Amino acid sequence: MSKINGIYAAGLSVLDKNLALDVKKTIKHSENLIDNGCHGVAIFGSTGQAQLLSVSEKISLLNELSKSKYKDAYLIGTGLNSLNETINLISISKSLGFKNFLIMPPAYYKYGDDEVFNFYSRIINTHQDIQIVLYNFEKLCGFKFSPECVQKTCWKISKTNSWS
Repeated sequence: MSKINGIYAAGLSVLDKNLALDVKKTIKHSENLIDNGCHGVAIFGSTGQAQLLSVSEKISLLNELSKSKYKDAYLIGTGLNSLNETINLISISKSLGFKNFLIMPPAYYKYGDDEVFNFYSRIINTHQDIQIVLYNFEKLCGFKFSPECVQKTCWKISKTNSWS
């Protein structure tokens, strides 16, 4: 597994007139970003309305996104506050061939470095063959990563994964 590097755009989730996810337009937008020079696209980040989309909409997009010619260029965000749902969405994504994830600690709750490390550790212990980008969006999740937390979490990720 190689390290994630390059320029990744924050992908949009395009909504239809009923405010439902328009899967085809969302994928077209993401592919256009890569066609125009990005190395990849982060799906289901804050710009992708991750907190507002239902799990079923996310799964519908993932099913179609797995057929994209740029499948390996996507970072799949989870955008879920539940640890178990985060792990389940990663399981579904992995079953579709995705291996790179953008994961933010749960939003709205107060916690410290130890809790954040434990959150990522549980994900890593369940899915040892994925790559994770720590999503540091303090304004949304209410947590500011300390250098020590990042170092400890990245050490855990690197010891669990066999990056080349």
